[in-house]
Amino acid sequence: MRNLATLNQLWDGNRLTVDRKSSESFTVRGARLTVALQVQEPTLREFFKQSGALARGTGFLARFLVAWPESTQGFRPFTEAPANWPNLAAFNRRIAAILDQPVPIDEDGALTPPMLPLTTEAKTAWIEFHDAIEIELASGGELYDVRDVASKSADNAVRLAALFHVFDGGGGAIGAEAFESGGRIAAWHLTESRQFFGELALPVEMADAARLDSWLIEHCRREQTHFVSKRYVRQHGPLRSGDSLDAAVRATLATVATHQAKSFPTVASVATVAVANVPEDQPETAIKSFRWLIHFTDRDSLMATFTPEATHSEVLASYPGAVAAEPVPEANRSPTGSEAAQLRQLVAAIYQEDTDDDRNEALHAALADPDSALVCYGYGG
Repeated sequence: MRNLATLNQLWDGNRLTVDRKSSESFTVRGARLTVALQVQEPTLREFFKQSGALARGTGFLARFLVAWPESTQGFRPFTEAPANWPNLAAFNRRIAAILDQPVPIDEDGALTPPMLPLTTEAKTAWIEFHDAIEIELASGGELYDVRDVASKSADNAVRLAALFHVFDGGGGAIGAEAFESGGRIAAWHLTESRQFFGELALPVEMADAARLDSWLIEHCRREQTHFVSKRYVRQHGPLRSGDSLDAAVRATLATVATHQAKSFPTVASVATVAVANVPEDQPETAIKSFRWLIHFTDRDSLMATFTPEATHSEVLASYPGAVAAEPVPEANRSPTGSEAAQLRQLVAAIYQEDTDDDRNEALHAALADPDSALVCYGYGG
């Protein structure tokens, strides 16, 4: 931790002066630094605990291309290894050829690699990449919480482009194709950084809840179901400890309870409540309903009517991108005259409000009342 600033200077390619009291001081010029770290989450959390805000505050972590992959445990069936790896062999040959080239060093022993400019097209693409990120660094922007990492992303993108350019044996300026490849990879790592720093900033219980939440959504999407037992989650999910799983479910349910009166149930809450309420030995049943509330990750939920009755799997198959669906109570009959009148009154009252915020508040107040909510969900959609 005492050397983070020094490592930053080396990454930047700056001149580094080392002053010593007991021996001769010296200056390092033209050095190059590459760091590759693979570390388990508990070790990383301990590092953050010991360093506090130092590692991120100095910009040390912002210089990394972070990958935060999900565990593949439970999805790794045995497969025979291929007889040969032609692409890997070609890669190794090219790396060996690059390493065999003489290293440009001046009379003082400093590296003097040639400067690689960008073509006009590549520079235009780099500027667009840089500016698109810069806009999101402002307060309220998509990248505000990782603005330290995002501010280095354009730098990393062009560094990757230079590596691809050299690997392909190109001379002269870096082309647009090389930068496009570098930009795509840098953007992917920026997305990973958002997840990485977001989870590490949470207490362990909330981080576990977030991982459970993501796993449940993916499971429901993949299996086209909205029921899953705790036993299955313990065996195949991200949390194998019963205590950790129970704590994560409680944390998520507490969040759902806090926001239930303020917004429609999220896909995550639907899946997590299913884990909390379905007995471990209960088989999944094919519930049928005329009316379903369908949830998506990329847009608002919607109400749909099916004739004849549809099962959960049939509903998801009818709406690409749907990740969960809830059968709506009493959706198999039309509203009575009084119910229709009540719904019209609710809608009229909501739309009498002047602003969207006021209308949303009126809607949430209506949904907080059980009778009004039944009319809204069951008959109003």
